[in-house]
Amino acid sequence: MRLLHQLAALVPIVVTLSCELQPPEEPAPTLVVAPPMTTVRTNVWVAAPQATPTTVPAEPTGGGSNGVDSSGVVSNGVGVTTFQMRQLLGHYTTLDGKTGFVLDRTVDPPRARMDGDPYVKNLEVRPSIHCCVEYAAAGLWMRVDKDTGAVLEFVGSLQGARPVRVIRDADAVPLSTP
Repeated sequence: MRLLHQLAALVPIVVTLSCELQPPEEPAPTLVVAPPMTTVRTNVWVAAPQATPTTVPAEPTGGGSNGVDSSGVVSNGVGVTTFQMRQLLGHYTTLDGKTGFVLDRTVDPPRARMDGDPYVKNLEVRPSIHCCVEYAAAGLWMRVDKDTGAVLEFVGSLQGARPVRVIRDADAVPLSTP
């Protein structure tokens, strides 16, 4: 054994190293994390914009059922025209058709009469969310857009406490004094 150790010390040991050349590693993609976004959800009904003509041809008889003045002017910049007055007065119905009412905003305070009820109610005007006003009377509440005049939500005696949508479905005559 001793001889083996002496022999190993005299004989040079050759070590062969093998290495492969590899291309340098590409940097790993960096993940960029954006700051968290805040989402705000609201329940706001938005009325679809409707084009309103500035002039409408007058009927040959000098005015008629469409409410346009005999001059054919929808807006004259001086006073309220028949056409404009018609936009402040109308019959509304809930989408299910169970409740209907006439809303008259041509007077101050506004008035309402429920279908089948002979009594006209003066509505109390109250501030609401930033875009709206509220009209209220006994057994009746509605939210109206200040800019468009659209009735956004309605609560009557048949709806309980849950507001529903209504549509303007007909012209109406001004309501008498309650």
